[in-house]
Amino acid sequence: MRLLPLALFLALALPFPAFSESLRTDIFPGECEPQISDAILRAYDLALDRNYEAAKQICENLERDYPDSPSGSAGLMTLYQVMMLENDDYSYDAEMRAAAVRNQAAIGRFLKTAPKNAWSYTLVGASWGIQGIYYLRRDEYWLGFYRGINALRYLRAALEINPDDWEARLGLGIFIYYRSAYASFIPLFFPDQRAEGIREVKQAGRHRPYLHEVSRIALYHIYLNEKDYDRGLAIMEELLAERPQFVVYDQFAGRALMQKGDFQGALPYYRRIQEIDPSLYLPLFKIGECCFRLGEDAEAQSYLQKFLEQTQNPDPSYVHSARSYLREIQARSGS
Repeated sequence: MRLLPLALFLALALPFPAFSESLRTDIFPGECEPQISDAILRAYDLALDRNYEAAKQICENLERDYPDSPSGSAGLMTLYQVMMLENDDYSYDAEMRAAAVRNQAAIGRFLKTAPKNAWSYTLVGASWGIQGIYYLRRDEYWLGFYRGINALRYLRAALEINPDDWEARLGLGIFIYYRSAYASFIPLFFPDQRAEGIREVKQAGRHRPYLHEVSRIALYHIYLNEKDYDRGLAIMEELLAERPQFVVYDQFAGRALMQKGDFQGALPYYRRIQEIDPSLYLPLFKIGECCFRLGEDAEAQSYLQKFLEQTQNPDPSYVHSARSYLREIQARSGS
């Protein structure tokens, strides 16, 4: 389930959306402590500027200073997943799982003392949702759906208190869509509510300006799941205009084009990632893969060999594919 995405955990990290300075505001004013609100906003501004170490420090401080709140560990779980998406791998798996264990413990402590308000339930629902999405991404379906059910329970509780909790409605919309989508190949019996889920995601972005970016990321993944690649690409082009240094958006644009079969069109996005951050290994593999699909064997071989020779601890699935492509290139050349 490699394609489970940035948006899912950014959007189910509902109290932790990306805020620009012009949209800076308090999260759940009167319910969330101002210090926690400020820390969350600063951390995710930094994360989407790719200043991951500074964002990580803020989340660690939040976890230390508020040990009975799941906000710090939830922030770290989200951050690790964003960082892993740069190479589309699981390089922070151990850190992610350790944060999830701490997050579950913090949820238990938090529920014993926290006021029963929309913020508390949204935070708990988001925490369960971030965990669930990661387990789904790792193809650990039952763990993922168990946590998803818990997320659903608390997000619905938040909406009972405040029907205008658009953070919760965004998360529920995503959950409803993907539950319906996965029900087609997992033995679960849910009605097809994909249209309802999409509608909630769109409305959340309209009702909360600071959710506009997150809702668009969610829609990109939904459109790819629906094989509507052009609409997904259009969203990424729009987001790249707003955040040209956030390389995950280039990766997502390239992915849409590759899934569409437009390997020539995907190449510039992966080349741009390489220009922005040469330390990332994913562009080496993806440029090689695109060239291989285009029949440009010499360039494909060059990039794939660089990927295998220069990359430390790449994801095994990429290594397997790169070696397979190289064998086929050798077979085609008759060598």
